[in-house]
Amino acid sequence: MTCIKSIPVSDKTNEIPTAQDFLREFNLRNTVVTADALHCQRETADIISKNKGIYVLPVKDNHSLLKEEIAAKFDKDRSKAAIIKRAKRTFEILTLPKGYATDGFTGLKTFIKMISGAHSSKNRITMFFISNSSNNDLICQAIENRWEIENGLHKEKDMFLNEDRFRSSEKNTINCLAVLNNFAMQILLPSSRNGSPGIEMPLFIF
Repeated sequence: MTCIKSIPVSDKTNEIPTAQDFLREFNLRNTVVTADALHCQRETADIISKNKGIYVLPVKDNHSLLKEEIAAKFDKDRSKAAIIKRAKRTFEILTLPKGYATDGFTGLKTFIKMISGAHSSKNRITMFFISNSSNNDLICQAIENRWEIENGLHKEKDMFLNEDRFRSSEKNTINCLAVLNNFAMQILLPSSRNGSPGIEMPLFIF
């Protein structure tokens, strides 16, 4: 995994417009974009779609009505869902019929239900996602690789470089440190940890 850009976010804005401005810079053809639920935004999906990219975005309580719609759709049409079982997770993927109301999310084609820890009801977690792709294998791989940003980058940067202990209010200083740390991690991380296993195209994770 490679971090190609870190952007300090000022108190006057937040991650959402910052990520949108970043995505506008790229031709996203043959690129998968996934992110935290914060970035499940209509404008973000529109930017990705218009730039020829693929989005796989989690839906949580920031879109409570959409989340309820997805859950109800699976309750009603679960028999129509493709079910894909992997080592740690089970995916249920519903391809939406033509003409289905997409709630303003450009190109929306699929609802996804992911169950992790499926072998233990105590630790079972259910999450919902939306995507403008109908490639089931690609969707599953993108969702599984989301956790690499925490386990393969943020955690490593904190362990090796103590990044979480750094405190500064000077934007340029923060930006320079982030750039240097990103370069350092490409040297420190074993080559087997770099990249996005199983996805044969670029994957952007926010």
